[in-house]
Amino acid sequence: MRHVPFAPDSLDGKARLTWEEWYAKSRTGTAALYEQHRRGDKIKYNNKVWRELKDWLLEHVFHKKCAYCESKDRATTHDAAEHWRPKDKVTVNNEVVELRDGNRHPGYWWLAYAWQNLVPSCDRCNGPGGKMNEFPVENEHVLNDALASHDLDEAEVPLLLHPYNEGRKPEDHLKFGAQGAIAARSGSIFGATSIRVFNLDRTDLKEERAEAQENADLRYKQAICMVSDKGASLGSTVEELYGPEKRYSQAVKAVLTPKIRNIRKYLK
Repeated sequence: MRHVPFAPDSLDGKARLTWEEWYAKSRTGTAALYEQHRRGDKIKYNNKVWRELKDWLLEHVFHKKCAYCESKDRATTHDAAEHWRPKDKVTVNNEVVELRDGNRHPGYWWLAYAWQNLVPSCDRCNGPGGKMNEFPVENEHVLNDALASHDLDEAEVPLLLHPYNEGRKPEDHLKFGAQGAIAARSGSIFGATSIRVFNLDRTDLKEERAEAQENADLRYKQAICMVSDKGASLGSTVEELYGPEKRYSQAVKAVLTPKIRNIRKYLK
């Protein structure tokens, strides 16, 4: 998991037009949800709205990777647009959250089409054994459909990391080691909770991260040979191995960074 800087206001050209078309559908859909709620009807969603955004985000923002584990086109599918705040039901440790009035939290239905609440997720991070409807918070869960995502963040203090969050970047709360290992950085409760809820330490994922680390290490050694033989620059050549488009980029970066630092000292 890594921080993904995304600001729709900075889009231009065709991307801007595509975004504005989708955002219009989002606003219309959200207005319909409020109307259903006002009438006391059962909330009915149009999943085409969030599927369109998921497809666009996968292609243009997340480099075809899961927002949580960074898997990419391997042993997994990215069929779902993951609602970071669950839209239908909220659980903690698989128990449905009850509010102060004794009622069950119905989910953050008014954020069903909010772009801040939608990220592409693989079936392993979001399916059985993964996040599902889990949403633990430091304070109390809030049910107030007048609040936007950032206001809810301040009130609830979610314990799950979010790739868009500039103030709480995943890199500051998660650390990776050899053999695909992952742990909370400096005992971070946000890191520890995210590892547990997204199941980021599952065996098959650790094996895939380890394989990516091994492949990157081999390419790193080849790059070192190029530096020695041809006097090439080490810089961007090696750093491309853990660029934002790479699978498990944070795990790869963690094992390569110390080696790059040491070899640069040697090359000086």
